[in-house]
Order: sequence, then C-alpha cells, then structure tokens
Amino acid sequence: MPKMKVVPKSEMTPSNILTFEEKIRTALVKMALEKGLAESEADLVVRDCLPVVDLGGAAGFALSGTNAWTNQVAHPAAGAWVQDVSSKLAGAFQNRCIAFYKVINRTANPNIIATRFDLGTVGVLAVLQLEELYVEQEQVGFFGPIFYTDGEIVRWEHYVDAAVLVNAEQIGFPAMVCEPYGEQISTDAKKRVSAARWV
Repeated sequence: MPKMKVVPKSEMTPSNILTFEEKIRTALVKMALEKGLAESEADLVVRDCLPVVDLGGAAGFALSGTNAWTNQVAHPAAGAWVQDVSSKLAGAFQNRCIAFYKVINRTANPNIIATRFDLGTVGVLAVLQLEELYVEQEQVGFFGPIFYTDGEIVRWEHYVDAAVLVNAEQIGFPAMVCEPYGEQISTDAKKRVSAARWV
C-alpha cells in the first residue's frame, strides 16, 4: 500500500486488513522493545487509541470531552493549514508507541479535505488527501502507518474548503497503541492471557 495515499476500505478485503493490522502490531512491539519500554513482548499490550487518554492536554483532545473523534479547533476559512491537535507523548502520556493508519469521517458533507501529520514543528511525516473517500461515499480509509514514540509530539493539521466549527466534523484517526501492561490495561489481564495460552 502506498504510504502517502488513502485507500478506501471498499478497495480492501477483510484478509488484506487483518494482514495489514498484524504487520503494524508487530512493528509497534518491535519499536517498544527497542525503546526499552519493556523487557519482553509478553510484557506489552497493543490496544486501540483513545483520543482523550492518549492525546489529551492543552493543545490535544479536551480532557473534559468524550473519547469521540472530532476536529478539536475551528477552521475559520479555506486556503491554509490549521493545527488541530498537538500532544506530546510524555508525562501522563508516556511509555507508549502509537501508529496511525486509518481515517474515519462520519460527517454527512465533510469540508476537511486533507490532513497533514507532523513531528511537532520539526517536519512533515505524511500528507493525506481525503476527497477520494467522500467521492466514493466511503467513511473509512487506510494509509501506510505513521509512527510516534514516547517523548515525541503528535501533531496534525487540517486543510478545509469551507469554514468548519469546532467539533463540527466527526473525523478521526483510529490508531494502535503499544505500552506495558499496568498503564491502561491491568497486569491481571496479562495473567489471564498467559493462562489461556492466547499468545
């Protein structure tokens, strides 16, 4: 799958998606081990990203908000990139690696037509053109994974073709999070997985 292109879900088979997601899971575990977040794979868990839990903070998802995916700031006019989220994976949000690989937009008539993922203000990691999804009336699309690890700043910007109010679009980027047991998933879960010989 091309890294910088969004592929509508309708163009992928369930088998394609499972294989793709398993490769991402494997890459996240490898990254976490290389970063020293755990001593072994058995000490790590891969889970869904929760916007407030994983990306909350002053310039991230409102800590008082729900874990629903929406645009976090108003985009007053077309013609410019506007930062929507900027959240450092540190402090209360440390000890984790994140891979973004999917976009969803449940809005009836979306005005956010492109998204740019950045490594803080250092550089652009990916630019995603979203209009093809809307033309095909598809709410879900996949793209080559964008990885962040502890201490890095997850930042994305939106480009709109008309003004968008805060929280007006149900757009989001479901991701996988890899972290040690004991962060969000209890160590008891690790024991149960081991007892069931699931891994």
